[in-house]
Order: sequence, then C-alpha cells, then structure tokens
Amino acid sequence: MLPAVAHSVPGDNTIMLGDNPLAMGVEVFGEMDHASVRSNWIQMSVGFGLGILGGVSNSEITLNELHGTGEAALVAADVGFGPMRANRFIQNATSDFISAAVDVYLDPSTSGPAELGGAGVPQSHLLQQARQGRSLRGVGAA
Repeated sequence: MLPAVAHSVPGDNTIMLGDNPLAMGVEVFGEMDHASVRSNWIQMSVGFGLGILGGVSNSEITLNELHGTGEAALVAADVGFGPMRANRFIQNATSDFISAAVDVYLDPSTSGPAELGGAGVPQSHLLQQARQGRSLRGVGAA
C-alpha cells in the first residue's frame, strides 16, 4: 500500500461516455489510500458508473450524479490488487440511472465499513453483494 496521501478527482466535471461496455464514469484504481471523488455529473449509455477498483482503502465517492444506463451504478471490486477497506459511497444521486445488472456491486474482498447511502439509491436495491466465486459480467473475476 502506498503511503497515506490524499488523491482527488476535481469536482464540477461533466463526463459523457460513449459505447464502450467496459467504460467506467469515474474510477479510483490501484493501491491508493484516502482518495476522494466528488461533485461530478456523469452521463452513461453502457458500462459502469462510479467505481473503486483494486487495493483502494479509506476513500470517499460522494455527491456525484449518474444519468442514463449501464451495468451497475456503484462498483467496488478487487481486480487483483488486494482487499479494499473502509471505502464510502455517500450521497451519490443514482435515481436517474437504470442498472442492467445490479444497482450496487461489492466484490467479496470488500471489507470494513463499506458505507452506502444518500440521495437516489433505492432502498429495496441498496446492496447486492456477490456470492463467492460469482462476478458481475467479468468485473472482479480473475
């Protein structure tokens, strides 16, 4: 794990994705600690909305707006860099996003307080954790 350092995606960005089915609106990737992604407006037609991938810990994805369609709105998956701990998805507006597979995907390696909540996350679909050995269309699979 890299030393504790704050990484940030600047806010108030508009992100529009094309037709790549593996695209991610915004992702935090690799062995990183205390990353922050906030206040982005994301329009999707395929792919994944907001993600924390591989070895990321103590990070926060907050106050982002997702619009359009894709496989999943929020994703946390190992992808070979090790477990993820204490990451938070807070107050991300997903009510204008239609998920083809799941609203939220948390890989089995996600541990600690993977906090979810906030604007626009349907209570009936707040958390769908993958069973061991199953993946969401290849996300987190070896």
